[in-house]
Amino acid sequence: MLSQLLSRRPIMITAAVVAMFLPRTSVRATSIDDAVNLIARNVLEYLEDQGKKELFVDQFKGPKTSGGRLIESRVRERLKTEGVTILKDDLEASWTLRGQLSTDTSGKSAIMAVQVELFDAGGNSKGEFRNRFREDIEVLKKLEESLPPEKEVKELDPRTIAVIDGSNDVSRLAATTQDTQSEVEKLSGTKAEGSPQKLDGSPSVAIKKAQEIQRIPTSLQKQALENPSFFADGATLVRASSASKFALEIRVSDNENGPFIPVAVEDKGGRAFVPLLQDQFFQVHVTNDGPFDVGLELRMDGINTMEFAEGTDPGFREDGKWLIKAGTRSAAIKGWFINPTKVDRFIIKAEPDGVAAALGRPHSIGTIQATFFMARTTSQGPSQFASLLGNARNAVGRGASTDFDGTMEVRTFENGNSLASIALL
Repeated sequence: MLSQLLSRRPIMITAAVVAMFLPRTSVRATSIDDAVNLIARNVLEYLEDQGKKELFVDQFKGPKTSGGRLIESRVRERLKTEGVTILKDDLEASWTLRGQLSTDTSGKSAIMAVQVELFDAGGNSKGEFRNRFREDIEVLKKLEESLPPEKEVKELDPRTIAVIDGSNDVSRLAATTQDTQSEVEKLSGTKAEGSPQKLDGSPSVAIKKAQEIQRIPTSLQKQALENPSFFADGATLVRASSASKFALEIRVSDNENGPFIPVAVEDKGGRAFVPLLQDQFFQVHVTNDGPFDVGLELRMDGINTMEFAEGTDPGFREDGKWLIKAGTRSAAIKGWFINPTKVDRFIIKAEPDGVAAALGRPHSIGTIQATFFMARTTSQGPSQFASLLGNARNAVGRGASTDFDGTMEVRTFENGNSLASIALL
């Protein structure tokens, strides 16, 4: 379990490929970025009114996973860019910001409510800070848009400042395990990697089937939150389902030079649990049994493993992917990506140094999340998978070759919907 902080040790990459693409955009959904910007703006305005631009950012707690660290770290970064001093603890802090995330699956799709409170040195919640959000017409409008039809803003906890309703962002925060590809292929009778083609049957039958297919991602996400499950392929390999082509395995060692031994996976209430100990080094081994390349978005507590990439733009550090080629067996991702020839080791540490210091204080539960996306060559058009789900938001990016010889490969990533996701606690 990632109950301690992650640290960094430099090594040379020997077994995986990284790829970069442009940041996604959202038409209507409230995103993680929207929530972060809203929180940071109101905190900044409040601190400026008080004449003291410093505070302590405490934990953003979440439901059985630690995706709240993603919002927590982003808020911290955003405030720093605005000249706010982020204190290391709350001992001398005049103000402390705390957050809470909660999932709601009562509607057609899952949503994530974000709550924030600002406390003074005496531990008193500042109502005037909370009221800033409820008195903002744009905030209220966005809340109303993000809620399912049967819910009203007045029913929300008064601390709720945003409702994140984009399925990919909800997945990042809630760390779900689901196999979308297999369900889409089963219902459509087609292969995910094929070129777009019409569904069988009369026009009315085809339309009905297409509508059912487009509901699959949100339906599976709700199921994953309400009744989490995974497929144990042997003692150490984890798949989203028995039909999924993608698998994860965690290997550990007390020595950074190995040998690295596979860790047996335990079932904790339907979630895959991997016990990790303090000062252990670990690797994430990835399998792609499928006939096509995929982009792997690998996150630790919601933080992309590209977070510390050298010489890249924020879009890559947030959305960058490892390129896992077709037929890959046990590609080892050994640490945080730095550049095409170097990563910093994954290690469990109790003291806040390296990555730990950058990501903030530890949470009681840590989460490893792997999300797989279709990766197409530049000569290929959209896939059947993207076409059926009606969301082919592609982004062209470059990735290092499998030999790690400094060359880069170009891929088009279909970022609208993931093929599958796996979460390990």
